[in-house]
Amino acid sequence: MNQASEADIAVLKNVVTRIDTAISNMAEVSNNIGKLLAVHESRLDHIEKTNNEVSFDVRELHSRITTMSKEILSKLDETEDHFYLMLKEVTTTTKVQVDEIKKDFDQLERRVLFVEKWKYYVIGAAIALGWALSRLPITTNLL
Repeated sequence: MNQASEADIAVLKNVVTRIDTAISNMAEVSNNIGKLLAVHESRLDHIEKTNNEVSFDVRELHSRITTMSKEILSKLDETEDHFYLMLKEVTTTTKVQVDEIKKDFDQLERRVLFVEKWKYYVIGAAIALGWALSRLPITTNLL
């Protein structure tokens, strides 16, 4: 039994050595997994921090865009109101000028008609005077 016990002990030593090697390999793998998990956790923390910064930047950008849109719309409304008032003023001024021009035109038309009437009166009077003078005996002797 001594030999069988020694063979069993040798086999057990071999098994124990293998188990010991497997345990140390498992410890090494466990350490490596721990390091890997620490690296991944660090990366995840960095990604989460970056994601939070990007989210903040997006919110800030959205806020700026909204503010600028409101300001632009406000300025457009002011400009539209200003142009509307200017157009109204120009329209009123134009109407006044057109009315003045019409008055001036009507006055000139009346003056031209008056001058034309007088022209015909003068021509008619000159013809009558010429006819009357031609009938006078004094004028026939002079010619």
